[in-house]
Amino acid sequence: EDAVLIISATGRPKSLLESAEVAKYYGAKCIAITAEGSPLSQLCDVCLPVQLDQTSSYTQPSPIRYAQLFVLDCLSERAAHLLGDDAKEPLKRIHATVTALSGLVPHQPIGD
Repeated sequence: EDAVLIISATGRPKSLLESAEVAKYYGAKCIAITAEGSPLSQLCDVCLPVQLDQTSSYTQPSPIRYAQLFVLDCLSERAAHLLGDDAKEPLKRIHATVTALSGLVPHQPIGD
């Protein structure tokens, strides 16, 4: 009942395709956050397509990374909702660890 989440802007790196193949061989479900129609999207069991037209820039954050992070946050929120009480204790421990590192800040996100 394992799953592998693979995030790739292009869905083409050979190492990621090989990793997905190995995971599937061992029975894991593969989920990709990647470009629709890419080799990775076709290989995985579930594709959450994220594709943005972007110009090449090495000095600014890439919009595709923000889009991928948004999808990942949505998945995390939904998983926690579905797990209900089973998710509360691990999330409390994570929050306590973050608080110990930086002190308590009002409305501090769990992964800050």
